[in-house]
Amino acid sequence: MKVNFGNVAKDYARYRNDLPIELLESLKLRGINFNNKKVADLGCGTGVLSRALHREGAVVVGVEPSKELIQEAKQIDGNEGYMIDYVNTYYCLLN
Repeated sequence: MKVNFGNVAKDYARYRNDLPIELLESLKLRGINFNNKKVADLGCGTGVLSRALHREGAVVVGVEPSKELIQEAKQIDGNEGYMIDYVNTYYCLLN
């Protein structure tokens, strides 16, 4: 199955650009610490969660089948000073 977000990638990046603040706070309350942890963000889209986890100190790899969404993620990362690795594939194809 081919994924093509070409027509909507920019809108996706513009309108799906944040997470509920409660998400990371809830994980912290449960004692989950991402500092220096390796994390795979499966279906990372434009990298919103990837960047949030990176800010928490995680070493993140974003996995996304859409080239267009990865391009948007990399552009946002560059604009905001993040260096996150992205892999253009489906999770089920990873070894």
